[in-house]
Amino acid sequence: MRADLLLAVDQEGGRVQRIKEGLTRLPAMARIGERYRDNPEDGLALAKDAGWLLGMEMAACGLDLSFAPVLDVESGVSSVIGDRSFSSDPQHVAQLGSAFIQGLHDAGMAAVGKHFPWPWWGSRRLSHRTAGG
Repeated sequence: MRADLLLAVDQEGGRVQRIKEGLTRLPAMARIGERYRDNPEDGLALAKDAGWLLGMEMAACGLDLSFAPVLDVESGVSSVIGDRSFSSDPQHVAQLGSAFIQGLHDAGMAAVGKHFPWPWWGSRRLSHRTAGG
């Protein structure tokens, strides 16, 4: 490993887990959001624990950061986001995202909140392949 090189992966849980073999299969963030809706204290603890576990496993793989968590508010317009979002409620996303990030930080892992509201946000066609044009 090189000290002058950062290694990153897009590993967020649910359907976006690039490294699968030998690692914990984390649930989609929407499942954590559902727990939060039923029991906020449990949901926050689960989000923090999921962030910690993801961070520890990525560090064990020699990675410096993961592109997680998704901080989009689920609006139902894009299947690209869907269950990758914690919730359709912005406050829930903020609370759960903060807990997940705290877990990552507790594991010594940097967090990268994503995505950003692009000009074409809300398009049903939104994807990483069509975002540029």
